[in-house]
Amino acid sequence: MGYEGDKCKILIVEDELLVRKALRYIIEQEGDEFEIIGEVTNGEEALDFLEQSLPHMMICDIMMPRMNGLELLHTVNLKYPEVSTIILSGYQDFEYVKSAFKYGVFDYILKPELESDYLLKALRHIGRKKGVIHAKDPGKAGKDSAGSNQQTGAYDRPYGRTDERGIWTVLS
Repeated sequence: MGYEGDKCKILIVEDELLVRKALRYIIEQEGDEFEIIGEVTNGEEALDFLEQSLPHMMICDIMMPRMNGLELLHTVNLKYPEVSTIILSGYQDFEYVKSAFKYGVFDYILKPELESDYLLKALRHIGRKKGVIHAKDPGKAGKDSAGSNQQTGAYDRPYGRTDERGIWTVLS
């Protein structure tokens, strides 16, 4: 099992259909360097998926049926440490944030405050760290305002707090 192709492969693990659609829309409309290779609705389905196909990164909810995101993150960190994870959550509770970082999450973003630009910056940052996304395409300068001087330090905050637009405006 390995990586094929030239795009950064993403697995979406989210039980809410609207959120999955919004994530797919954001990534497919603005992130041509990414490929969504799967969507599952809980942690157990994610582990089954990972047995068959290995993404570069996973976008994962915290609260899901059958196996929550923290349990999934812990297992993925042990079995598939090469898979980077971004947690999307409606929970701002410090214990969730602390546990997520303990299990190796790359970023913790609050759903109601998610901004597409921030998500894409985080995904591109992971892609660059993994060597899948190379030097910035000059045509994307406006899309990824992280800039070369911020490439390694753009994600110093404990979780992604953004403006009030939120993920729900993406589909409206």
